[in-house]
Amino acid sequence: MVNLPWAIIVIHSTLIASVLSNFVAAQPVADSSRAILPSDSARSIQVADSSTRRADSLLPKGNDSTRATAVGSPKSVWSTEFCLGLEFSAIDFAERSRFSSDLAGEASASRWVVDQPYPGSDIGPTLGLEFALRRKDMLRLAAGGSWRTWSAQAVARDTASGSLHDRSYGSDLFLGSLGADFLVSRSVLRLDAARDAFVGARWLVGAGRLTGSGEAWGLAMGASMRAGADFLDWGRWALSAHLGLDWISMQSQIPWRDVLKSSSSGDKVAWTGGGLSLGLQLRWGAPGDSIPGKAQKK
Repeated sequence: MVNLPWAIIVIHSTLIASVLSNFVAAQPVADSSRAILPSDSARSIQVADSSTRRADSLLPKGNDSTRATAVGSPKSVWSTEFCLGLEFSAIDFAERSRFSSDLAGEASASRWVVDQPYPGSDIGPTLGLEFALRRKDMLRLAAGGSWRTWSAQAVARDTASGSLHDRSYGSDLFLGSLGADFLVSRSVLRLDAARDAFVGARWLVGAGRLTGSGEAWGLAMGASMRAGADFLDWGRWALSAHLGLDWISMQSQIPWRDVLKSSSSGDKVAWTGGGLSLGLQLRWGAPGDSIPGKAQKK
């Protein structure tokens, strides 16, 4: 026979265990995949961030400078140049015959012998300074000034006494100039070791004098054509050479008898001269690699 109190206790224990087991079974169990989502997302964010940094490190380093150049102010198409020039001209002086005839007349009257006649041509130097505005590798606009001179001498000998008598003439010109040089594109003409090839022209105006036994001042005008190239350059400096063709005239109000020794001509002094020239110029300006549109020298 079963003891009643113990039976009641066993029944109550069974009921309590059943309730507790049902309560535990009813509780939601956390999804393992969702439990690790925050850490996985954080890890994926870090990986994406590091990959972005690696991608940025692979970009060309010049991008920043390129962008800075793009937003910077553009280079000017004009640059300035200063030129110091020395030129030698073979002057075809047409009025030389007047001085030769004057000496011949004086020698005949004085019984002289002309031992050294006037030369058949004159070589005269020109010293000039120019300021130029250069537009890219297209042209130069130039303005400047120059001093040009030439002279010649003849010698006659007195046959009776043996003494020598010299006669001379000369010219000095003070000229202003305006003109342009057209720079030849390297796609058209390329010279070895030459920075620029050019053709140009100058219009000349100023004052001059012709001297003999006296002197005559007058207005001088002329023109010059030239072609050349810069054949040597270093930094801002360049050395150029050119061949030219010059023409100059002068008109004075002084009569020829005041300039020639034995002439009685009342005609006004006027003369023309010109010829081939060879010039050298030392040029200071912008470096070649800073001129917009200019081809780099290989």
